[in-house]
Amino acid sequence: MSKTKNFFMAIAAVLGMGGAPAANASTNTVSQNKNVSVPAKKKIKDLKAVTYPTSVAQLIEMATDALNKKQYGTCIDLCNRVLITGNQKHYAMACYMLGRAYVGQNNYDKAINNFELAIRYYETYGISRPDKNVDYKRMFQDELVSAQSAKKEISEFGISKGHFPKNK
Repeated sequence: MSKTKNFFMAIAAVLGMGGAPAANASTNTVSQNKNVSVPAKKKIKDLKAVTYPTSVAQLIEMATDALNKKQYGTCIDLCNRVLITGNQKHYAMACYMLGRAYVGQNNYDKAINNFELAIRYYETYGISRPDKNVDYKRMFQDELVSAQSAKKEISEFGISKGHFPKNK
């Protein structure tokens, strides 16, 4: 197995995606591209598999839509798929969106880790189709600092800004 493939398998393992062969709906998993199985939320009766687009740009667009709709689990799944494609120009944005999704789930350790990865991937590979008006590194760093602050507040005070119970 090549070093690159080992790297992607390691990322998939760290992200909890595994590298198991695709299974079927009767085993409560959903078959995906690249032989990656992801637990299904509920059994699928009529479909043997749920298919996702193979275009990395489409995955990024779908992940962005999910993030904007606060569908954090879907966003995380789609971003993880981006990471296992091998398209390095999309890694920084995928990790950035993973970080934002984990912030949405109040999982600051994973958010911090992904924002740090976004910065490293951006410095190493750049970004696909960058907007010249966006300072991506600064954007990633700002989110990292924000997640670190929220984690610190939770550890010190048990609550963070923006996470107070909502008034009924």
